[in-house]
Formats: sequence, structure tokens, C-alpha cells
Amino acid sequence: MKALEVGDECLVTKYVASFDEYGVWTNFHAVVIKVNEHSAVLDVSDSPELTRKQKRATITGRINVSKRHIDGRFIGHRPNTVVNAYGGMQAKGRGSNGRSWTVATAKEDREALAKRVLGLYKKGFTRSQAGKLLNRRPETIARAERETGIVPPQRMAARVMKLDGEVKYYTRRAQAAQEYGLPAKKLHDRGTHEVPGAILEAGSWVIFDGEVHEYREGRK
Repeated sequence: MKALEVGDECLVTKYVASFDEYGVWTNFHAVVIKVNEHSAVLDVSDSPELTRKQKRATITGRINVSKRHIDGRFIGHRPNTVVNAYGGMQAKGRGSNGRSWTVATAKEDREALAKRVLGLYKKGFTRSQAGKLLNRRPETIARAERETGIVPPQRMAARVMKLDGEVKYYTRRAQAAQEYGLPAKKLHDRGTHEVPGAILEAGSWVIFDGEVHEYREGRK
């Protein structure tokens, strides 16, 4: 077997993922970011064979694999790659936007992303919608949020409008129905029901920074 080197792309024949419902992952590609005596730490964030759900289950995008389960016939080196400060593979000297990559420029990029995300949130977009518009993964946006103190918007599924003008929102329709003694199935999509002293309504809203917006699927 060829000696593993940082930056090598390799084929993993078997990996027991105790944290994932699939249990055992087989025959997928990954990139070496650290070599140990009997194992290697691999980056699977760009593995074409793994699903997004599987990648998210790793939390960091990295897994530790025994060398016995790395096929020595399929070890190649990705040219011009290095391990960045966060343990991921990065094009040597360049970021995804073509700028020279440093820890400082990476932070600047995330701060710029956070500003764009914040602007979308103020218009009533959800994190998922913002990710699609900005072509960024939810994990990337979540990190930008954490570093800049942005609290993501909440998606609501029901609300109660009381006679005194008070409005209360719920993330789950079943929760609202239970509170007012109605069967959950009574709350149909965008349906309304009169309850003692209030009107119970099912729908879809987005709340961010105290502002309420009606959720619109596929909005741009």
C-alpha cells in the first residue's frame, strides 16, 4: 500500500459510523488531512458518494478511519491542496472566491456573508431560503451566525389572535390545538377555528427580531 500523505484522495472500503442510522458506510472517497500510525483522519465534506445527511452526521466533516479500510490501489494526490486552519481541505493559497486564503480573509468572508444573511432575514427569508439564494450550505450560514451573534429566524405554523389584540405564535400546530382542546387534525393548512375568546389560525410565518412575515415558498 502506498504511504498516505496529507492531501491524498483515497477510497474508503468500509467505515462503521456508530453515530449514524446507516451504521456502515462503504466505498466512498475522502481526502486525507492527518495520518496516524494505524489510521487516518479524512475529510468527507466533498465526498460524492455520501449523502448530505451522512456528512452532517459527522458534525465536523471529518472521520477517523483504520488504514485497513483504505484501498491502497486508489490513492492519489489532489494538486495544490493544503489543510486550512479549521482542518478542512483548501486550494493552496486561494479561497473559493479566488482571494488569497488566510485566517483573516476567511473571517472577513464570513462577516460579509453574515451581513447578506442578516439582510435576507430582515425581509422574511428563512435560513434554508438564504442558503439557496446565496449558494451556501446551512452549516456555513450557521457558523457565520454564531460568530456574529445573529439569532436565526423562527418558522411558525399556527397563531392565536385574542379579542384583546394579543397574538401568540406556535412552532407546531398540534401544540396550539392541544392548548385549546382541539384535535390536531382539525388544524388544516391555513384553516381558522373559533375558540373561546380567540381565533386559532393555521398557516406559515417567519419571525425575526420581533418582526413577523408571512412565509412564501420559493421566494426570491
